[in-house]
Amino acid sequence: LKPFWLKPLSVLAHAVCTRLPRRRLGVPGASRSPATAAMAMSNCLAGLLCCAGLPRTKEEEDVFPFDAPAAPEEPGVAAVVEAAAALLPGGRLSDFQRAWCTPAVVSIYLRGRKGQVHAAAGILAQSLAWRAEFQDILTGARLPEWQSDFRVLTRCESGHPVLYLCYRHHVPPSNVRAIVEHGARVLETAVQSLRGGAQQFDVLVDCHGFSAVHLDCRSLVGIMHMIQQPFRDRLR
Repeated sequence: LKPFWLKPLSVLAHAVCTRLPRRRLGVPGASRSPATAAMAMSNCLAGLLCCAGLPRTKEEEDVFPFDAPAAPEEPGVAAVVEAAAALLPGGRLSDFQRAWCTPAVVSIYLRGRKGQVHAAAGILAQSLAWRAEFQDILTGARLPEWQSDFRVLTRCESGHPVLYLCYRHHVPPSNVRAIVEHGARVLETAVQSLRGGAQQFDVLVDCHGFSAVHLDCRSLVGIMHMIQQPFRDRLR
């Protein structure tokens, strides 16, 4: 039984491992002896935020220049933002919410509703309300309770991040809130890691260690909601 949003793993694994040029984002992937497994897991989880909020290196500036041409703003972006604000409690956006409403982000929702401003505002408002609920996790003010080794593993030269999860290191999925918070922090970090005009990321799931314990589906509702709107169209 696989989550509905997973792509064929064999094709993606082959592409990531043999074809796509890539660079590390801080978490080593080398195997370790059982004697150091606990330390390795701790170091892995501590490095999950390795690419969030760090200054760009000279290497990144060469490969992904700041002056890359920006996509033209689609008509209706400002109208969508204001209409979405009216749907929120108090009828206004917080500074945190407004800063997220860039033309590139809002255009995703506008395209998702075929240019219909009010329909786009409805799903944008859902995302903004979700981001307000998880603001402390998304900003790094509070770290989630890590549930696995799910993390941003690398980034292709095209600028698309690659996320990785191995079921062997996934604790029993009983803490629904913690699972969603962990996923939210990693997906937010992935979006912040986009470079060179890329707007999506890839997810590689290693099913080694998958067992009946992982068939607990209570967290799927929160995960599906998170992917459906707050991170709409981000999975490549």
